[in-house]
Amino acid sequence: MQKKIVPRLTILTITIFLSLSFLTLPGFPWSARCHQTLRRLTTKFAIKTAVWQGKSPQPVSLSAKLSGSGALLEALKGAQVVALESTSGYAVMTDAYGRFTLPHLTWYPYAEYNLIVRADNYHLKHLKIIAPPSYPPTGIIEAGELDFEAGEAVDEPDKPAHYLRVEGENDDYYRKLFAAVTAHAGTDHEKIQAINKYVASRHNPKENAWSFHSARQILERGAPHCSNLAFAMAILCAAGGYPSRTIHTSDDLQYSNTHVVTEVYYGEAWHLYDPTYGVFFRDEKGIVMGYKELHLKPNFITPDAFPEVEPAVIEGILSWMPQAYRSGLHQSYQVKKDALCVVW
Repeated sequence: MQKKIVPRLTILTITIFLSLSFLTLPGFPWSARCHQTLRRLTTKFAIKTAVWQGKSPQPVSLSAKLSGSGALLEALKGAQVVALESTSGYAVMTDAYGRFTLPHLTWYPYAEYNLIVRADNYHLKHLKIIAPPSYPPTGIIEAGELDFEAGEAVDEPDKPAHYLRVEGENDDYYRKLFAAVTAHAGTDHEKIQAINKYVASRHNPKENAWSFHSARQILERGAPHCSNLAFAMAILCAAGGYPSRTIHTSDDLQYSNTHVVTEVYYGEAWHLYDPTYGVFFRDEKGIVMGYKELHLKPNFITPDAFPEVEPAVIEGILSWMPQAYRSGLHQSYQVKKDALCVVW
């Protein structure tokens, strides 16, 4: 009997191994999801083991500096860093020296953090960090200098992304509204700014921010929150043929001040528009800046950018908005339409 059990266990083990290998094989549509499921199960087991050993998991941040050579030195300024193990999904951007502090991780002895680092559209790497055996007294793991070029390439399905839900039944409404609002606009910027100002005009503080089920309801009834307006603008711009996404920002880890804006892709770059106030920000060359550029140069957020906003309101805005961009803390949600989706 014992002789029969051993071969059966061997066959079962081999079968499980081959099944997991097949499910996580790169290139298949289900591989990324299986990788994530397997990673979550492994993490849960490791956390339970740590608790059993008397080392309770604790919140922690990860601090490091990205390094590279040649043109990468410039690309790593404002690079996006996100951990697949993040408890909030927030990413962070590096500063002008490639430094970053990524919050919302969980420490336990030898925890594994998988960082997805995007320098630009052409440079995307996977870097792995192992937590120390003891919890850092400062609550921050100092990982030192990380060689970006030493990271592993990231397969397309494994790129972390969040998407905005678009209800198909209102597609025709959005396309017609985009065409009507932009009828007298010529350039890409003129069209997007026309949409930006139109959505800003739909600000309605009397509505319930949580009662909307579509961008159409936001546009028809008006909405009170920046997140409502940014969502509606992203959907409208996507309907007009422009890849779009919302950017959720925060000035600190306590979310003292949060703000949501819209980024629109044209002219081979992302450009940021703020439909809460109907504004945008230009750089020294007069180009409408994107989130990455504003993160590195928040000094371009000046009173002049708010020509139709009351001075008292502008004063309040400038007390928190520059830091919301400077911190680099953000989440991004794309409008998922195959013909429009551009990943950054």
